[in-house]
Amino acid sequence: MILYIAVLNLLLTLVIVYHNYRVIRSVLYLAICLVSVSVMSMTHYFFTHGTSRFWFSVFFIHFIPVYYLFGPFLYFYVRSVLTDRARIRTSDFWHFLPALFFLFHILPHLFSPWDYKMALSEDILRDYRNTSSARLLFPIPSFLNYVLRNLSSLGYITYCLMWVFRFDRNYPGTLRISHWEARKVLRFLKLLIGVCLFASLMFMVVYGRFFLDSRLNPMEFIENPLMPLLGIGLFAIPFIILFNPEVLFGIPQYRQPVPVAQLTFEAAVRENSSVAVVAPANGHEPEAQPVDGEGRFQGLAERILAVMEQQKPYLSPEFSIEDLAQRLDVPKHHVYYCFNSILKTRFSRMRSEFRVRHVQALIREGSTRTKTLEAIGLESGFSSPSTFYAVFREVAGMTPSEYLQSLDQAS
Repeated sequence: MILYIAVLNLLLTLVIVYHNYRVIRSVLYLAICLVSVSVMSMTHYFFTHGTSRFWFSVFFIHFIPVYYLFGPFLYFYVRSVLTDRARIRTSDFWHFLPALFFLFHILPHLFSPWDYKMALSEDILRDYRNTSSARLLFPIPSFLNYVLRNLSSLGYITYCLMWVFRFDRNYPGTLRISHWEARKVLRFLKLLIGVCLFASLMFMVVYGRFFLDSRLNPMEFIENPLMPLLGIGLFAIPFIILFNPEVLFGIPQYRQPVPVAQLTFEAAVRENSSVAVVAPANGHEPEAQPVDGEGRFQGLAERILAVMEQQKPYLSPEFSIEDLAQRLDVPKHHVYYCFNSILKTRFSRMRSEFRVRHVQALIREGSTRTKTLEAIGLESGFSSPSTFYAVFREVAGMTPSEYLQSLDQAS
């Protein structure tokens, strides 16, 4: 079962990355974590079953550096979620040193002839004790490699888990962080780290027994009653993301003031300070009341509407959410967060509504006397007449021609 779950986990991870990496780059860090766990599971499967010399030759030795990327990229992902900073800094280079160290040591094996790799795999599958005498990781014995790898993973996992619980305990006291759906993101992080911790402990205990007592059969790892639980946990991570993609947006935070031109006084205050404007009954100056980070995203939502209404970027057929984020000078996942949590609509839906409203305004102004309906639709940002008619009917509940007739009848 573990093989099928690992393969399915890989496929779901690729789907998640394909649909989300343009919005939130840190999804690549999560993907590397999931891929490393899946590859490790597949390697152990072919090692314990010993039924395919070819596949064991593919996975044996080649992916050892990948295993050492699991911990660092788990840390990078958790850090990106909790700090809203997805960039890997130059000072993070030391996290990659173990992977580079083992990559250097397995280079001779990587460039060895395939016949040699197949013969080595047959020798190991015939007697598992030959793993220690292969000396392919000279000067690092297999057992030491195993210990270092698991200690590294446990160290990263423990640190990330402590960070998440500390953040969970303290975050309601800060005004820079939005509280909306933050609990869901934190629960997802706890589940992710918990599954990783469980998997790491299982690998350590079961394979530790195998290295310490060569009489044990590695099939005990597959037959372990906790293995189905591990498989369910590994599968649950991408499954949750597919049905709750908002957990990938993290916990967005504002750090800098943003331009406030063309905004109301209330929105400007919300954008540039942690206060909410409360209009007093005596008609004097507004009073400032503390608000949480959600008020700042409410201000960003108002800026989105202001840009749509005043600059009319939707009139370009190529207008996308990336263009909107660039106009606002904010990260794309902040814009996604506003649409999902504040505006409660999709970007494509709002863009269509603004385009249809623009068409309706042109029709009311009498543009049909000099232009066809199709020309008005193309002028309003629709890419083709067929798209124009389909979207107009979906949004307005009638075709453009029926809307024009309704105006004629009303007049």
